[in-house]
Amino acid sequence: MSKALSSEEKRIRQTKRDEKRIEKLLTPKLDERCYEILRILRDAPNHPEIKYNSKYFENHFQTSNITILRAIRSLKDMDLIEEKQIHGSYKIKKTVDEIYSNETKKNIALVASLKGLLQQYKNTPIFESITKLIYFL
Repeated sequence: MSKALSSEEKRIRQTKRDEKRIEKLLTPKLDERCYEILRILRDAPNHPEIKYNSKYFENHFQTSNITILRAIRSLKDMDLIEEKQIHGSYKIKKTVDEIYSNETKKNIALVASLKGLLQQYKNTPIFESITKLIYFL
């Protein structure tokens, strides 16, 4: 039988949980699945017939719906995708144009164009790493 916690112990544990929650909000981390979701959503306008919703990603990643919803929540918390679905699909926010200066947009375009040059290294670890970096930028 376990002993009951004192009110002081409960307060200390609650404080630790609150600190962890704040730390998680201040330093969000994207996993591989989030990067892949962003990559797919960037290509979404080329395939308007597909609904990029949680069911789609569930089938794509062969994982549970709750796992997909956690990834989507992380992306929403980082303000990377729209809060509500557009025509039944998740969509990347369009505020990117408002955030970046013209110089930054040129640099992003330059980095993105490098991906085309990297096609000769496709299916290698360096290609995967640089592709993730490009999509993150």
